[in-house]
Amino acid sequence: MKNWLNLYFKLFLLLAFSFFLVTACHSQITQKADIPKTQLAISNCRFVVHQLGKTCVPLQPQRIIVTDEIILDAVLGLGLKPVATAEPNIAGRRGRHLAGKVDSVASLGTRSQINIEQNPTS
Repeated sequence: MKNWLNLYFKLFLLLAFSFFLVTACHSQITQKADIPKTQLAISNCRFVVHQLGKTCVPLQPQRIIVTDEIILDAVLGLGLKPVATAEPNIAGRRGRHLAGKVDSVASLGTRSQINIEQNPTS
């Protein structure tokens, strides 16, 4: 009788732990951005729909920050100059075609450890 009680107790603990593990790992977290939205005229922006909703992207941006070298090449190719960019993870591995074009652009750190809180204009 005592062995059966011990077995049922262990089985109950195993099931309770399994239930707790499944419910803890299955929670759906919704991210709400409490960022105040700027008032732009609809003609001055293009709306981009993504997983978190809709974002108004200005047609004439004043400041651009680039975090990837491929996008940096595209932005420079469009004739835009970013105010800040991330450095490659490996020192000295920036493409030769970008030499001289990004000398005055502020650094945000390496691509794996970007610091977007610093002020790129200072």
